[in-house]
Amino acid sequence: MTDISRWFTQTASVKRAVDQGDETEVFEVITASLACLIQEFEPTQTDYVALALFKPRKMFCALASDVNEYDQITKGTERFTVRGKIRREQGGNPRLEILLEQALAS
Repeated sequence: MTDISRWFTQTASVKRAVDQGDETEVFEVITASLACLIQEFEPTQTDYVALALFKPRKMFCALASDVNEYDQITKGTERFTVRGKIRREQGGNPRLEILLEQALAS
């Protein structure tokens, strides 16, 4: 059995929108240093990127990580939005698999 956490070699911060009761979007830091791995999708899965506004990414992290849909993930200068979350609890490598979108510069 392999411990998948040894592959979580990157760190990112997690921010979550706070309801202010108005139109203002305010985010608070939920996790300042999340151990994770963010990867690009396979080239065949990103052929449409030239026409897209967002670039898809996949993030892997510990099953107990506090990450929700629509959270903002920041790794260095890169910013992502969480679009989906899958809990992988079977087998010897429990983890979260998170679908991210990265806005392309206009």
